[in-house]
Amino acid sequence: DRHAETSRERVMTDQEIVSLGEAFRAKPNGLRAAALFLLLTGAREGVVLNLQAGTIDLDQGVLRFEAKAPGLKGARKVYFSPSAAALLPQIPSVVLKRSLCRQWGTLRAEAGLGPRPGTKPEDLGVTLHDLRRTFSSWAINHGHEGQVVHILQGHSAGKVQAAYQIHADPMMSKLASEIGDSLAS
Repeated sequence: DRHAETSRERVMTDQEIVSLGEAFRAKPNGLRAAALFLLLTGAREGVVLNLQAGTIDLDQGVLRFEAKAPGLKGARKVYFSPSAAALLPQIPSVVLKRSLCRQWGTLRAEAGLGPRPGTKPEDLGVTLHDLRRTFSSWAINHGHEGQVVHILQGHSAGKVQAAYQIHADPMMSKLASEIGDSLAS
């Protein structure tokens, strides 16, 4: 049985990530590209809302922002991969929060990640902020140091970091199998 998740702890599964990618490829557009950019960078949604205020350095793979840019909570740099860089030209120069949220709602519904019928009102499905948690958990579960991921995402407090580092049950199962097999041999 999977660990029961609250809406604050929601992390996407590998299959959900695949479904999201397939839904994007079926009907790509700029605001959907913005949502995928958030998944691939672990950035706050304020990054795509303030993209025109940032300086993009494709060679270094970093977006730089002025101090105290709205919606960034003090983050001044956002690092991105070549996959995320490929999405940048598709993102509109001006992104409005309501437009981004509306397109995200449509994309997640097409991917089967929206609220499920008959669930509790607090079940929001996968939210834009869950993309950030998914990035962090994915990094931790694939062996990257927690403090490095913490710094990468611009967190300033250890308790915030702990809320984002949700270790997946499959990782623990694999570890237990490896140890058990080793002892059995």
